[in-house]
Amino acid sequence: DNNTFDSTQVVDNQFSFKGTLEHPKKFDLYIQNSKNHTTIWLEEGEIDFKAEDGKFKDAQITGSNAQLDSERLWTPIRKYRKKRDSLNTIIDDKATSDSLKKIAKQELKKIWSSHLSIEKAFIKSNPNSYVSASTLNFYTTSIEKETVEDYFDNFSSDIQNSSYGKSIQRYLELQNNLK
Repeated sequence: DNNTFDSTQVVDNQFSFKGTLEHPKKFDLYIQNSKNHTTIWLEEGEIDFKAEDGKFKDAQITGSNAQLDSERLWTPIRKYRKKRDSLNTIIDDKATSDSLKKIAKQELKKIWSSHLSIEKAFIKSNPNSYVSASTLNFYTTSIEKETVEDYFDNFSSDIQNSSYGKSIQRYLELQNNLK
């Protein structure tokens, strides 16, 4: 799915896509040769996308339950991203002393840990969410295999049988075959 591309034309500040999806899926939406881009969850039904030119990241997206789940996950993470970006600026600044860079790197590790904790808590408390499955699929190689198995086992059968669930299952099978 990561290699799927489609296009449409914007006419009078409106665009539309029509098609079918087996389940809610995450897509990247962008306008070519611009800074307009964001992630959007598409699923069956009508989904409204409202954004100002150049501000797709602040879009108002309605009509998608998965999009609501994604917002519940990402709202607390955004504050960590701002801190991360500030620390990276300090680390990348050639004028910053080595001792300050060391402190910034330690803080960056704490932020990463907090970020990951938020995502793990979301997955654990939302086993019927495609957002949980997508997030776990992203982290399969970054977190303990046992944790991946526990989260996967708690997913509903619909989630386990989704493209995200099947990818997680393939990872677990490969890991079990390594023994």
